[in-house]
Amino acid sequence: MKSLALPTILIAIASIILMAFTPWWIVAVIGFIVALLTGLKPGQAFLSGLLAISIVWMIAAVIADSGNQISVAEMMSEVIGGLPPVAVIIVTGLMGGIVSGLGAMSGVYARYIWKPHKT
Repeated sequence: MKSLALPTILIAIASIILMAFTPWWIVAVIGFIVALLTGLKPGQAFLSGLLAISIVWMIAAVIADSGNQISVAEMMSEVIGGLPPVAVIIVTGLMGGIVSGLGAMSGVYARYIWKPHKT
């Protein structure tokens, strides 16, 4: 089993840098490229993308939320239906993490197409 630390860190750092200049869905492209190049299995790639972007997006949501007089998470929680603001931040992170995880898993399957793996 390959270590998840390096791909997770690569996805997190690349997303922090590129999300400043590109749309939000760049996390799927980053996950795809990292998983394509690192040689992870599909489940490992999904977990790596999920962890990296969930953490990055939750930290970004907390930072964005703490810089305002009115909490964006509280306003969104009222719109959604009374969820606690912490739950809104967690859901935000999980949504980004799932997008990145699916992109990373797609990268593994693309690698399998170009270079079939041994079972």
